[in-house]
Amino acid sequence: MTVVLRTLADYHQFRLTAFCQLCDRSAQLDHAALAEQFGADVLLETIRQRVRCRRCGRRPRAAVGGLSSGGGAGPTVNPPTGSRRTTTAREHMLAKGLTPILNVSDIQQSFAWFEAFGWAKGWDWGDPPTFGGVCSGECEIFLCQDGQGGRGKSAVRTTGGPGGNDAAEKGAWMSIWVDDVDAVHQRCLEQDLEVTCPPTDMPWRVREMHVRHPDGHVFRVSRGIEDAE
Repeated sequence: MTVVLRTLADYHQFRLTAFCQLCDRSAQLDHAALAEQFGADVLLETIRQRVRCRRCGRRPRAAVGGLSSGGGAGPTVNPPTGSRRTTTAREHMLAKGLTPILNVSDIQQSFAWFEAFGWAKGWDWGDPPTFGGVCSGECEIFLCQDGQGGRGKSAVRTTGGPGGNDAAEKGAWMSIWVDDVDAVHQRCLEQDLEVTCPPTDMPWRVREMHVRHPDGHVFRVSRGIEDAE
């Protein structure tokens, strides 16, 4: 007989470990804390989607796995009945990368803005250029002049914290993960970029700040907060 384990309660006799391939790090999860936060009947898939690495702030690339209390391999989690088609589709849709595209009013001014932000111009296309990319580390953002998405800057001066209104913005929002949020904040001030939320320790255990592009796109510059030793 095959036993299908789906919820946190189903795993009460097993140790759960989250693996972050980016940091090459694993951490044991606390059953009681997860049950208090999500409820004992929460699907394990929900925990996979919501757990984050406390070092880099990203969701672990590897799924949460079940390990027996004795250290041996835990049982295999079988997919719910009727999910065969979804599993097949996921196997075909194996993303190799994801690049956001921002609608900008002036691509040359946007290249200059991103360089002030600490990014570098990667390339451009067209004569004169109307499309291009900016890069930082392994990340890239495409810029399209007057196309591919919306833009628009609100009159709201703050996008986070007391008095902030993130629903008023018309541009795109993106989250950028860095090692030092305060250093990025200092650079933004030096470059006279519009900071709409100063570095703040958020309740979801992330320190973040917001900076707004002239076309209304908002960047949440973030770092996961380490547990106190």
